[in-house]
Amino acid sequence: MLIIITAATTLPVTLAQATQHCRAPENGDDNVLVTRALKSAIEYVEQQTELVLAPTTLELRSPSWLCYAAGYSRGYEIGLPRKPVRDVLSVEYLDTDGNLQTVDAANWSWRMTAEGGIVRFKNNYSFPVLYCEDDLPVRVTFEAGYDDPAASGSGDDPNLALPQRAADAVLLKTELGYEHGGLTEETAKVIQGALGSLLGQLRVYR
Repeated sequence: MLIIITAATTLPVTLAQATQHCRAPENGDDNVLVTRALKSAIEYVEQQTELVLAPTTLELRSPSWLCYAAGYSRGYEIGLPRKPVRDVLSVEYLDTDGNLQTVDAANWSWRMTAEGGIVRFKNNYSFPVLYCEDDLPVRVTFEAGYDDPAASGSGDDPNLALPQRAADAVLLKTELGYEHGGLTEETAKVIQGALGSLLGQLRVYR
């Protein structure tokens, strides 16, 4: 289970960019409509691709220490199912009394992967017994998301640079949402086809 701890405070595509793309009135009359369509588009693209488009803090809750991948378990790893991972802040668990405990950072490390990220424990780490009355006693808090394109230092790490295809997908979906049926059927089909192609290219396959 993934929980949002701190939602993104920036947008991967600005209102000005969305307004221009949708050919909305520049006087701001449709700002509310465009903003609503834009936020919905961002949510849609993230759901379809398992990408995080702007810096967000998430918590992964897991039933055990085991990570299951490709049909087998890895007892020393926990996979982070969103991309890109920016940093891992903490690894915690509920002990046998139900109290939240923190795993010393000396006992684990993390690395970015093509699917998101992996937290790996040291081979000699003795995994604590977990609280049996909670279905999800293991918690990993991590930061994910691409850089804000307008922020200083954005693009310094290529792995954190927002892909142009992701921005394009957001704009196409925003256009579909903003028009509310104002597009011709033929035009809507073309946009849907282009959007589907971009989402297929961006989607994270696990």
